[in-house]
Amino acid sequence: MKFFVVVFAVVAVAAAQHHQAEPVPIAILRQSHEYSPEGSYQYSYDTEHGIHVDEVGQPGPLTKDGTQPINVHGSFSFVGNDGVTYGVTYTADETGFHPEGDHLPVAPAIPEEILRALEYNAAHPEEDDGTVNGSFQPTVPVRSAPVAPVPSVVGRQPQGFKPFQRHF
Repeated sequence: MKFFVVVFAVVAVAAAQHHQAEPVPIAILRQSHEYSPEGSYQYSYDTEHGIHVDEVGQPGPLTKDGTQPINVHGSFSFVGNDGVTYGVTYTADETGFHPEGDHLPVAPAIPEEILRALEYNAAHPEEDDGTVNGSFQPTVPVRSAPVAPVPSVVGRQPQGFKPFQRHF
């Protein structure tokens, strides 16, 4: 019986092992990169599998806290598993990463009613005092009441109860 258990265990372990093929190197067809002491840079490359990348980065103006962001713009493209070439252009700065591409999702349009409300609010800033319905007063009165003392309940300990004792 033990023999069969050992045999089945060995077979299960052997079946669970995955043999991954060695990755095939991808040739770089073109590559360039330049860096300046002022902090700007640019690089690009193309691979034999249709990947193309271009990026340029330049230091932006100093911020109030003394940091200097890098403003980046670039693009990349690749061939998907479906054989279609997908391209993305992007910018990245202190406001974040902003990609654009035909295959990327786009936010829905803002409804006309919301646009009209935003226009009205922008045209009438003096009517907004920053509060909801003027000054807010709660509609439910809150009252405090005294709490009556409750006597503590002391009962018999169950048979066999041993209080916790520390052993140092």
